Amino acid sequence: GLAATFLAIVVTFILGAFSSTLVIRAAQRRGIRGVFALVILGEGFFVAIISVVDLLMSPHHGTPLLVLGLAFLMGVQNAASTLISNWRVRTTHVSGTATDIGIELALILGAAEVEPGVRARFRLHALTLLAFLLGGVAGVAAYLGMGDAIFVISGLALMVLASPFVLSARRSTA
Repeated sequence: GLAATFLAIVVTFILGAFSSTLVIRAAQRRGIRGVFALVILGEGFFVAIISVVDLLMSPHHGTPLLVLGLAFLMGVQNAASTLISNWRVRTTHVSGTATDIGIELALILGAAEVEPGVRARFRLHALTLLAFLLGGVAGVAAYLGMGDAIFVISGLALMVLASPFVLSARRSTA
């Protein structure tokens, strides 16, 4: 049972990445501007919806829906950030970023002459890791203070942050 639960989480994450990539590539082929902002707007919408449903359901039924929904949305976000950064940043895991930092440190400290771009990649990965750490601490503090309502608030915040970019993209194509 537990193995099936973890498998469902991984499969749901993969389905999120798959769906995100299909939507982004289709929008890019059609010349739709602001597709990444649209994806973030959609993420916010779905985080808010599944969070409200979770709050209204019993923990026995709501929590699995929330976990699977968030796994799907993590896949969506990871694929979107990977595609927008041209495969340099993945926002839902830290181990690859920490590995990149180690490699880049070795390239910086172990070479007489540092290859072009290594320092810039190191800064990008170090800032990404710092953002993970600060976001994790802030997320735990917010959850302890607000409980499950923090998910609804986070979804609404994503929608508010993405909306100006979506509107700007629509105006520039009209």
